[in-house]
Amino acid sequence: MNGVDPAYITQADWKSVSQFLVPLWMILGSGLGLGFSILLAQGTLPSLAASRDISAATARRARPALYLASAVFLAMGLFSVALLISRMGTVSDIFYRGAI
Repeated sequence: MNGVDPAYITQADWKSVSQFLVPLWMILGSGLGLGFSILLAQGTLPSLAASRDISAATARRARPALYLASAVFLAMGLFSVALLISRMGTVSDIFYRGAI
């Protein structure tokens, strides 16, 4: 058989890879949440208030909650990046072992 033998990736390695993928999904979720909350706070609410689809008082009350949500999503994103960096050794362990 020609090519790379996948037998060097053990079950423990697959578990490490699955734990490595969790922060990637967390980064995606936090990025989408951050973008959505900022878009609502900065774009949609002022537009709805200007067109009088919602009252200006409602827009003023909703914006701080959306800014708080964006801060939470930003903190979650930064935590996810730190977690991803701490689990980076998984990739080098598998690829260096396979290159030998």
